[in-house]
Amino acid sequence: MPDHDPARLTESEWQSMRQEAGELEYTWQETYQALIEAAHAEPALRALYQRSSRPARHRSRSARSLAH
Repeated sequence: MPDHDPARLTESEWQSMRQEAGELEYTWQETYQALIEAAHAEPALRALYQRSSRPARHRSRSARSLAH
């Protein structure tokens, strides 16, 4: 049964974003990773994560990858 606890879902999404930020192969990867880590370290920002923003970020990144 899936866990629908908002705090756990939020933490899981942050873990995914942090891992993804470390695996990107762009010249700006270190800057992006630092931004994600700084946001994660700040509890007020970490709590603001919205699951709906993730697909938009993927579409945006996919469009950029086509340009490279």
